[in-house]
Amino acid sequence: MRHRAGRPRFVFYAFLAVPVVACIEIAASAELASNQQTSRDRPTPATVYVWAKNAVVADQTYTVPVGCTQIAVKLWGAGGAGGFGAQTPGASAGGAGGFASGALRVTPGEKLTIITGQGGSSMLKAGTGAYGGGGVVQTGGDGSWNGAGGGRTAIRRGAVELMTAGGGGGGGANNPGAESSNGGAGGGRAGEPAPDLRSYPDSGGKGGTQTSGGAAGKAGFQWSVAATAGSKFTGGKNSDAGGGSGGGGWYGGGGNGHYAGGNGAGGGGGSGYCSSAVTTCVLTTGSGRVPPATEDSDYDGTSGYGGDVGGSSNDPKHGSSGRVVILFRHFRQPAVLNRLEQRHAHQLAKVDGPSWDSDPCCSSD
Repeated sequence: MRHRAGRPRFVFYAFLAVPVVACIEIAASAELASNQQTSRDRPTPATVYVWAKNAVVADQTYTVPVGCTQIAVKLWGAGGAGGFGAQTPGASAGGAGGFASGALRVTPGEKLTIITGQGGSSMLKAGTGAYGGGGVVQTGGDGSWNGAGGGRTAIRRGAVELMTAGGGGGGGANNPGAESSNGGAGGGRAGEPAPDLRSYPDSGGKGGTQTSGGAAGKAGFQWSVAATAGSKFTGGKNSDAGGGSGGGGWYGGGGNGHYAGGNGAGGGGGSGYCSSAVTTCVLTTGSGRVPPATEDSDYDGTSGYGGDVGGSSNDPKHGSSGRVVILFRHFRQPAVLNRLEQRHAHQLAKVDGPSWDSDPCCSSD
């Protein structure tokens, strides 16, 4: 089932609503707690379960199941929106979100905070930034629609960010006969810079890095408010005259300016990140408006894409929201887990899991 890009989505793997997930985890926890496993009750292979969410435009909580001491996490950042001119639709595309994956040691029952980036919007004049730190699009001049950067996708322990996938930058807008450029893709260790306008060197917003936000593009013209650099978690604002805003990230991408005659460049992509608590970390930057890891078995086919070109006031090209997938596994105990699998066979998705280390993800130790 495909969802319109940019609209908040709340999806459980195998097309079930998230409240069902909580019920499954509660049922599993209760039964496992009353039926402690012993070493002889742990035949292999283990069953890998998937917990998945798309953007809901609010922080969410993931409770680690009873017995689990390790989870695998896959994150896709949100895409930036495409920008266009009111008189010349289809100016430029938004940048794709980035990808991050890794394994994380956890404590059974602990609560982790999930941020699933919201896709950037194409909006006329004033607007707010996408959830997850997408840069704000400021009041636009020349009747242009500006591309907003997408939000980052992240997992946190309290106030500490553990893993981040950067959001894509928004595309620039233009007037008839003028130039525009696409938004930069999200990271990855560094976000992708937006391409410079052909006639204006150094005009594209720069990507966020591991230590700083992306610089704002150099504008030759603005109505009253300049574009800003990206900052921790947040993309930079565009100028008030038509450039794209930056994507959110570990550090956000830079916003972009505008040049006389209606030339608007894109915003930079936000960077990805893995803390020292994450093992086997993989950070991958998107390519143009196409996100990384689309071949992954847990990818849903739509998340993380930048908004396309060809937008109009009746069909704005919003970026696609991000995605979070958490994999955990239970070792089979015939008296308990087989009952759970039979009872929830239509709810639990079994997949080929990542390379777990020698210490089991889920045990009764």
